[in-house]
Amino acid sequence: MGWFGNSKLGEAQRALARELAEAELWAHLSPDIRDAEQLAVAAGRFPFSFEHLGETVMFSMDGENLAEGGVEEFLQTISPELERHGLPLEIDINPGNVDPADEAS
Repeated sequence: MGWFGNSKLGEAQRALARELAEAELWAHLSPDIRDAEQLAVAAGRFPFSFEHLGETVMFSMDGENLAEGGVEEFLQTISPELERHGLPLEIDINPGNVDPADEAS
């Protein structure tokens, strides 16, 4: 059975919707819209459409920069905006995953 037919995907979508609701992503919305947004994410909709969040937020990053170790910098760049929307981001870098040969280049 492929990923899209897997019941674990549905469980993960529902868990994500619950966690976003607990993080109060939709707290500023009326209860009916708040509930509809949570149900839509639980059903598989992309969670950060920002349709009802008052503004459009876009983050752009060059894929090559990310591949060359720019992930931490990118996350630090977007963290304040995510936190402003009620989604605090904790960045935990695991230095055990860094190849010393990559650090030298």
